[in-house]
Amino acid sequence: MNESNSLLVLGLVLLPIVAMPVFWSLVVLLISSVSGWRRLSQDYASSFPPHGQAFLRQTGKVGPSSYRNSLDVHVAPEGLFLDVLFIFRIGHKPLLIPWHEVHSQEPATFRGQEMVRFEVGYPSKARIQLPRRILEASVRA
Repeated sequence: MNESNSLLVLGLVLLPIVAMPVFWSLVVLLISSVSGWRRLSQDYASSFPPHGQAFLRQTGKVGPSSYRNSLDVHVAPEGLFLDVLFIFRIGHKPLLIPWHEVHSQEPATFRGQEMVRFEVGYPSKARIQLPRRILEASVRA
């Protein structure tokens, strides 16, 4: 095999290895923008480790984007910690939303599960939907 054929084969092998992570990163960045997560992170990004009652691998929605079994939620006295699985982290900074920024709660359903839909911020920066039991735990926090 000559050198140009070897380079072609090497390129064809390496292209998917390089392209897939780049493509995934762009998709996850797009989701963070469309959902409103990036907008929320401007005001509510948290550098503190989450604490409080943990609800791991939850399904919910931020804006129109569905996060199926990929949300980690912690209910604490100061607010609601939201984070995503590591593979979705690009563009999704961990959030701490203070309770006084949560308003306009209403019942909803998503994939057959009882949820609560609520607005965040004044004026509203995003609409979030989480399992009802999480918001019920906030009453006890």
